[in-house]
Amino acid sequence: MVLVPIVYSYVVSVVTHERFLIDRPTAVATMKRHTWSAVATSPLMWGFFCWLLDPARVAAAAELSPGQCAVRWVLYLLSADFFFYMGHRLLHTSYLYTHHHRAHHEFKTVTGTQLTMNSLVANCLSPLDMVVEGLLPVMLPSVLIVLPFSWMYAYFLFHGLWLSIIH
Repeated sequence: MVLVPIVYSYVVSVVTHERFLIDRPTAVATMKRHTWSAVATSPLMWGFFCWLLDPARVAAAAELSPGQCAVRWVLYLLSADFFFYMGHRLLHTSYLYTHHHRAHHEFKTVTGTQLTMNSLVANCLSPLDMVVEGLLPVMLPSVLIVLPFSWMYAYFLFHGLWLSIIH
């Protein structure tokens, strides 16, 4: 789990012609934050994937037509975006911003800053950040919207790519 966002961000950096590890302070901060968040949130992710792969859920999703899957995928995208927005707003309240989310904003695009912005920054979050802003927006829609795992995985890839692009 630790290497997934790092490998993914490396591929994005190659595709977008962005330097992967811009400078040493950014590289060290990025790797520490990725590792800590991945280790702390891995049990939640494993539980989520076990729930997604429940045989009854898989059987219900298998009965969907491609058209139904496409409509549900769009609904999933919109609801995940709503949950992300609400979670991000929550993280910008005074206490949560000061104690958890501010570190994510230490990365800047301005030349000469201590930590430089790159595609890895999208996943440089505290474990609470990762749950509120990363995992819940992706997991909560799946409670309401059943999709085949391949369609869900396509959404996870899209979500990761989108976060890398906007950061």
